[in-house]
Amino acid sequence: MSALRDWTWRIARWRIPIVLGMALALFGVTELPLFERFAPRQKVEQYLIDLRFRARGRLEPHPQIALVCIRNEAPRASDFAPEELAASEALRLMVERSFPWNRAVYALLLDRLFAAGARVVALDVIFGSAQHFETGPDGDAALRAALEKYRGRVEIGWKISAQGEEHGLHEVRFSYPPPSILPEDREEFSGYVFHYLDNDMVYRRVDYRTSELREMNMEPEGADLLSFAAKAVRQATGKEPPAGYRQLINYQGGAKTYIHLPLENVFLDRAINESRQFDFGKVFKDKIVFVGVTANILHDTVNTPFGEMAGVEMHAQVAADLLAGTTLRESSAQANRYSALACVLLPALVLLSVRGALPQTALLVSLVAGFCVAAQIAFAHYRMVIPMTAPLLCLVGTGSGGVIFQWLLEQAQRRRLRGVLNVHLSKNVADVILAERQSFEAALRGKTKLVTVLFSDIRSFTSWSESVSPAQLVAQLNEYFLAMVDPILAQDGTLQKFIGDAILAAWGDTYSRGAAEDATRAVRAALAMRDALVRVNEGWREREDRRELTTGIGINHGEVTVGEVGHPVRREFTVLGDAINLAARLESATKQFHADILIGGSVEILTRHAFLYRRVDRAAFMGKKQPVEVFTPLSASTLPPPSWLADYHLAIDLYRARQFSEAAALFQTVNAVLDGGDFLCRMYAERCEECVRTPPAAEWDGAHILKEK
Repeated sequence: MSALRDWTWRIARWRIPIVLGMALALFGVTELPLFERFAPRQKVEQYLIDLRFRARGRLEPHPQIALVCIRNEAPRASDFAPEELAASEALRLMVERSFPWNRAVYALLLDRLFAAGARVVALDVIFGSAQHFETGPDGDAALRAALEKYRGRVEIGWKISAQGEEHGLHEVRFSYPPPSILPEDREEFSGYVFHYLDNDMVYRRVDYRTSELREMNMEPEGADLLSFAAKAVRQATGKEPPAGYRQLINYQGGAKTYIHLPLENVFLDRAINESRQFDFGKVFKDKIVFVGVTANILHDTVNTPFGEMAGVEMHAQVAADLLAGTTLRESSAQANRYSALACVLLPALVLLSVRGALPQTALLVSLVAGFCVAAQIAFAHYRMVIPMTAPLLCLVGTGSGGVIFQWLLEQAQRRRLRGVLNVHLSKNVADVILAERQSFEAALRGKTKLVTVLFSDIRSFTSWSESVSPAQLVAQLNEYFLAMVDPILAQDGTLQKFIGDAILAAWGDTYSRGAAEDATRAVRAALAMRDALVRVNEGWREREDRRELTTGIGINHGEVTVGEVGHPVRREFTVLGDAINLAARLESATKQFHADILIGGSVEILTRHAFLYRRVDRAAFMGKKQPVEVFTPLSASTLPPPSWLADYHLAIDLYRARQFSEAAALFQTVNAVLDGGDFLCRMYAERCEECVRTPPAAEWDGAHILKEK
């Protein structure tokens, strides 16, 4: 026990450096390069970014962006009126064959869009080698001529295909449009449409610039090529894209944030000039028009934080981000370090300054929620992306680790305290005390409390113990204590001690349910002890090695001192004070009044609502200045009172009012009802006769002096 106490004391003494050490160790883990590269951490971080997008919700689409979509592999002739097909070469080419169409369609589309006021047209269509159709020209020349015609206002996308790795270099293939389409200065007419997936297959980042050498890992900082969206914005506004690589895309929303305008409808005058969808002919005015595939069957889709969308719309949203100047920023490495450090010190401060697992948990949850709200506000209102995995790990790890550590320490201290309590107290009260550890620790040092005390003793124990063998004495005493202690424990009483054959129990010494409830439980325990003694006596009556026992029980309520006393090698938690002495006097008085249970007047006042009592006497105990009203319990108050009880109490009132003759007659009447064997009625009748012969002094108040302790 002393070793356990010493261990828990040493750990508790070093609680502050232990908690701070745990916090700083966790902070150190988050600063390791391995933590940054840890794939599960990256996926959690990416998921938290997606959550911030969804919590922010959809933004309004940029007014300078329009989106023309290839929805079907080939429109059907039945979709158009004959005169519409006759008036549009592009529609005829589209219905003649499935996708990919004759490239003259795109030349005609450029004419149509620029005629409608478009500022820049970005074709997100990958053109492979030159086309050759049996039915007519391939259209490459027409598209090349259109590009020359609208030089500086149109661009075509191209992509890169990874082929493997050899000699430490990426082996790649650059899929530029063929020379039959692009003039020699192809960089002026094209932008790359490839971006890099995160490890969870979601597009969140973009390189606005790159170079062929950089893509082959030969020039890490190469930047002579522009991305598809950045090129379109520069053509429209002259604005250069931000420097740097792998920059987060500030998506405005999910799929169809921008209206998908069907490509075939661009060639219909009625659709453009008479449709609200085309803003009655103004939809392309001064806008960057992105043209690309949105049909699922053509598989040009990407995963984004808002879910799946067409690749061309992703480019449109990147361009809108650049146009509006709403690109996302990421907090600096130094700011991230300070954020993580704060997120280990704050929970450590909570753990060291707040007591109790529940308030600690509530504050730690508040810290986590506060950080999440702050990160969301920074994202939604200031376009700042704060890494969340390291701070959250610091918050949750430090908080939960600290709570668990302190819980384990408390459990060890509880086990130590349980060892102390098991020696002194009943189990059910020990459980309550363990839940109120601080108040109990204070009580060990000494505390004044109002307590109800029960004192029980066996009648004629000395003569009995001398007449039986030691083994027989111990065996029957253990059976007796088992029967007597269980009712005390059942009423949540504290089993203070055994004094030879006597039992001392208390209610309210370590935990109180209120004076009235404590006293009620004590009386209830005494009545149960009375019944238990009857049962065990019935069993002993049939055994030659057992004798029937009688007991006396005294119960008193009053102020006592509660504390731990004794020698360093043997201490006990006990109650001290005059209220204890009076309980013992009441127990002793049971012999004089021929009653098995006597309670003091303070207990009767607290419990008269729960029990029926019979007044016994106004007793003046030796060493006490004031007489004490003494009662004996008859039954619970739910049962009707005996018919003779009112007359008995009236007789006592007459006796104390000096009407001795009338009182004596009434006592005799009550005794007759009780078959003449009631000791208290005979006692009072004899007192009345004595008072008639020798009247008491004028200051007499009905009290009777007890000459025995």
